Amino acid sequence: MEGRLLFLCSVAVGVELAQIKKKKEEIEVQLREESLARREIETNREADRRGRIEAERALRAAIQKTPNTAEGYDTSDIKPIGTGYVKSCFKQRYGTPRQGILVPDSRATITLLPRHNGIESLSNLTDFSHAWIIFIFHDNTNSAQELKKNLLKKQLANTNLSNVKSKVKPPRLDGAKVGLFSTRHSSESIDSTPHRPNAIGLSVAKVEGLDSKGTLILSGLDLLEGTPILDIKPYVKEYDSLPDAHTADWIQTPKVESFKGVQWTEKAERQFEKNKGSLSLYQGIPESLRNAINQVLLLDIRTQHERQNKARETPNLTHTFRIDSLLVEFTVRDDYAVVLSIHSADQPINKNE
Repeated sequence: MEGRLLFLCSVAVGVELAQIKKKKEEIEVQLREESLARREIETNREADRRGRIEAERALRAAIQKTPNTAEGYDTSDIKPIGTGYVKSCFKQRYGTPRQGILVPDSRATITLLPRHNGIESLSNLTDFSHAWIIFIFHDNTNSAQELKKNLLKKQLANTNLSNVKSKVKPPRLDGAKVGLFSTRHSSESIDSTPHRPNAIGLSVAKVEGLDSKGTLILSGLDLLEGTPILDIKPYVKEYDSLPDAHTADWIQTPKVESFKGVQWTEKAERQFEKNKGSLSLYQGIPESLRNAINQVLLLDIRTQHERQNKARETPNLTHTFRIDSLLVEFTVRDDYAVVLSIHSADQPINKNE
């Protein structure tokens, strides 16, 4: 009996030892795998660090490659990296306000490129009421024409985008010139273009929200459809609003005055009601679009040539601009902008409506 008990005990001990050995081997395998994983992570980190160091060295070498006479630095090889693009109610330069705050009911969205993960990277921007939008003047005809010319010739290395003027014509000075760097940008509606050494602009907009896809919804923005975005930063009232700042007189008292008001014909009212269902950024908020149309027209968006010459030659001259999905036709009567008709931009115009 004792022998049988001893045998069973030895068997139990053997089984227990075997299980312990197996468990030990599993732990050793797991430790080896974790060690290999740690070494791989450290190797990758070291490779990343070396890559960053090499990239920084290459950047410094590129900057210092051709020193200029002023400071000893050449920034010609530094290029911005785009982060997203704009979908705007403004589809063309004609009718786009010189500052977004002048048309608070304008609407736009910004969609970030996939690598930036809009839902995550924009998540806390809605804690702020406004944001700075840093962008590229992609419709700058000086740059675009030069680039197009050399694209056709396949001579991109010779493309010169720095041929800018030292004096520019701000929209509200009616042809008067001021120094380039005393302006944010210089676009006299359709007959002039932004002239900057780098076609980079800065605008502030109201943050309306962030949708479920990570698209930023804005109002009061003066950017065109398709504008490339370089960066987005929160507007911080405590830092960005300076109570002691002063502004040039030619900003406060511009030569081109706003209209006394905006009037709509019965035909325009009827057509607006008819086209409310085809709106894009104003879907469900047509009255905001009506406000935006009025705000744009109050600014007198006519070009300098239209104001000074054509107005005298053709008193009943009509003008058309596009906002959202609509074409707005207007004229000027007794210092009032008069909306004559409104049509869908995607449909042929029926003059008999």
